Amino acid sequence: MVLDEPKAQDKVYDFTPLKMVIDDSLQGELGVVSVDYNDSVWRSGFKITSAKPVGGGASGCSSGKCC
Repeated sequence: MVLDEPKAQDKVYDFTPLKMVIDDSLQGELGVVSVDYNDSVWRSGFKITSAKPVGGGASGCSSGKCC
């Protein structure tokens, strides 16, 4: 997950006040994508899952700053 500006090939989903931007070609590979936020004593952050996981990627976002 990264901060980015929409490009011509992206689909933008508006969940006011947040917007999610997904590359249209990548969405076909991922299927349904879910974004959840966990806030507990032991761990807080975003969890992103997809119907069809794709290799690679980055670590979770637990510090409030996503890489």
